[in-house]
Amino acid sequence: DTGSDTKRILRHVDTDSKIALAKKYKENNMIIFSVGKNDAIYFTDTKKMNIPLRQFETNLRKMINIARQYVDKIAFTGLLDVDETNQKNFSENVSYQNKNFSKYDKMIQRVCKEEKIHFIPLFGKISYDLRWDGLHPKPEGHKKIFEIVLSYLKKEKLL
Repeated sequence: DTGSDTKRILRHVDTDSKIALAKKYKENNMIIFSVGKNDAIYFTDTKKMNIPLRQFETNLRKMINIARQYVDKIAFTGLLDVDETNQKNFSENVSYQNKNFSKYDKMIQRVCKEEKIHFIPLFGKISYDLRWDGLHPKPEGHKKIFEIVLSYLKKEKLL
């Protein structure tokens, strides 16, 4: 669900999983979540995060518990870092900051470790020239992300 934070995704993950995955195929499927950048938005006018870090952790764990009803294999990609000098296309009161992205990325990594699920790191792995702006990848950036994820899945024998 593009443009969603974990709070919104939680409203859909159970229904979407039921539609996409029949329980009888549980062992042959995998869910890969890519979440966090919209949770880590900092609003400069209110001086608040979109989704506070503790709520983000709770949402991640809820997503994992729902996903476990449908699949045995679950992974999360980490967050991309952000080019803080290239945010001209974003709303005035919206700020994407690496210090916040790093905290949310580390939270995803920690929850994955505790829940014994896969974490695919992306922070610092996609160059800024592969992005439309400081945040969103161009097609070449998405290709690079795909290659990183595919390489991880092969290395971990998940394919």
